[in-house]
Amino acid sequence: MSWIQNHSFRSAVPAPQSIDFAGLALSPEEGFVLSRVDGHATIDEICMVTGLGEDTTLGALARLYESKLIQIPGGPAQNGGASKESPPKGEPKDQPKDQDEAQDDTQGAPTEAEAEAVPFVPEEGLDISEKKQQEIHTQYYALENVGFYELLHLEVGCTTKDVQRAYRKVSMRYHPDRFFGKKLGSYTAKLEAIFRHITNVVEYLSDDDERATFEATLVPDEPEADSPVSEEVEPISVRRRPRQLSKKDRLRRLGGVMGMSTQEVQAAARKRKGKTTPAAGSLRTDKAPEVSAERKARIKKRRRKQTQQIMSPMVQRRAKAKRHYDEGIKALLAGNFAAAASNLKLATTFDPKNEEYREKEQIATSRAREGSATAYAKRASFEESVGRWDEAARLYCMAAERNPTVELFCRAADALSKGEDLKRAVEYATRAKDLEPNSIQARLSLGNAYLSAAMPKNARREVEYALNLDSDHSLAKTLMKEVKKADR
Repeated sequence: MSWIQNHSFRSAVPAPQSIDFAGLALSPEEGFVLSRVDGHATIDEICMVTGLGEDTTLGALARLYESKLIQIPGGPAQNGGASKESPPKGEPKDQPKDQDEAQDDTQGAPTEAEAEAVPFVPEEGLDISEKKQQEIHTQYYALENVGFYELLHLEVGCTTKDVQRAYRKVSMRYHPDRFFGKKLGSYTAKLEAIFRHITNVVEYLSDDDERATFEATLVPDEPEADSPVSEEVEPISVRRRPRQLSKKDRLRRLGGVMGMSTQEVQAAARKRKGKTTPAAGSLRTDKAPEVSAERKARIKKRRRKQTQQIMSPMVQRRAKAKRHYDEGIKALLAGNFAAAASNLKLATTFDPKNEEYREKEQIATSRAREGSATAYAKRASFEESVGRWDEAARLYCMAAERNPTVELFCRAADALSKGEDLKRAVEYATRAKDLEPNSIQARLSLGNAYLSAAMPKNARREVEYALNLDSDHSLAKTLMKEVKKADR
């Protein structure tokens, strides 16, 4: 740990990139110190803000660096090699001056942790190139970490039209129809997951209120100077560059977290370095000032807000997914299946890889469709009773599409047979027969549709099949008489 005690490390510690905290074995001190690494604070400032003491904090930072969870400029090689020596004054350094330049080559690539966990192995014998396989692989394993605006290449303040335009541009890269008839292997499921996630994100961002709420949680990045704008859709980026704060802003931020003024933060820094003499005009540090209850409440509120701001986008999305999931389960238990399906769909949008959320969404969606089909069938029955066959047929068709059963398909076919759309009557009766080939109701409905369409030979075939199933069926006998009369 001796190398980190060198006070020459004054630059900001870069923020960790896309860490799966659930899979880490960290001590409480290491986890807390890691949460304070926000990309703006230096080592000295992290030691002050944690309140754990200099030795404990430096030790935790050294272990996190050796575990490759954080990067410290000027630190020793993480593979156990010798420390990197600083070049003499006047000689250029090998690494770029700007951290953004070093990150340009990693745009669109998975994080180091993700690449190690799920390495890319090309599959042979597929109808897609190895380059396309790697792109799909990268995008699939980056779904959980990439931001919604990064996914669609949008900017804060965009409109619904911008969202739809971005959807058309991005979705074409992963639309399943683009790969229709091709041998894809394991990439079929990955493409479906990517496209489904893009569709859910667009549906969520198309709502003005939801989009405004989402933008309120974002911390916009500062644009790069003289950076060229590419018209092509680049691969999804799973990294975000931290904003560069001035020293004054950084002191204010630290003061907000610690509940101290800027002068108090400066005095604490001088005391830590052995300079106990306060600067002119600064507060005395030998006695802590009394803090009123009102100021304590403000400090607590400020700390809570600061904690929310430094939470990673992944944690924020998972928290939103959990809230929508809880609301969906509550609505599901109350029998409000439409609201349950809506909330659970949002939960899967924010956390697309959670199988429990997806399973509950399918249950709620199925129940909602059944309830909607029942309501449509009830209205259709009323229209049928008053002789409005066109409206009854339309409602029965909507009910059958939401809950495909033999009875609803037959009712739709019978109502259509009363009108002029006889082709659709035959279609819906055929779908009923395909669902249950030995259903007398389906056979008679199809025979009636054929008879209405002036196809008596086909009608005779279906009615004879029904009579073979039940020779005493009264409706089948009556329909057979009409078929024989029409076939003369």
